[in-house]
Amino acid sequence: MRRSERGFILSELLLVIAIASILALAASMTTVQLLKLTDSNSNHTISIRDVQNAGYWISNDTQMAEIVTVGTDPETGDFLTIKWTEWGYDGADSKYHTVRYFLVLRKGVLNLVRDYQITGGINRRAVVAEHIYYNPSDPDRTTVAIYVEPLLNIQLASSVGDYIEVRKHTAWIRPEF
Repeated sequence: MRRSERGFILSELLLVIAIASILALAASMTTVQLLKLTDSNSNHTISIRDVQNAGYWISNDTQMAEIVTVGTDPETGDFLTIKWTEWGYDGADSKYHTVRYFLVLRKGVLNLVRDYQITGGINRRAVVAEHIYYNPSDPDRTTVAIYVEPLLNIQLASSVGDYIEVRKHTAWIRPEF
């Protein structure tokens, strides 16, 4: 048998298998880390979107408000009630607007619901934020509203997975003329 026709020896095969195993292990660990990072970023994005959307709706409604009422216990009913009047010509055809925000537990997730009513029969209800975090024993990271005329200060918290996003919003009610 010629020297050029010889095959691989066992130690060479074992070395190639060891190197291939190390490369496969590194590739699988990288894939797992990327999947965890993607899930974490997704949770972070959902939390931010929830608090921004809730803050947008509450701030817009508060800027129209004549009356703002903060509920004493968001878990049992109204979290926030906002009322204003859209005056008609000479007081006729005036429309009275009422917006109620309250928390509803659906499928293990606490949602912030906006119930909008106008006298005359218009009634619209929508979930403005999911994954709301409410825990009165955790005041730094819970959803809470404080109204001291003319300012509504609201802290909104959203919890998705292990991530909690907290945002504070301040809105002025419309001035009386």
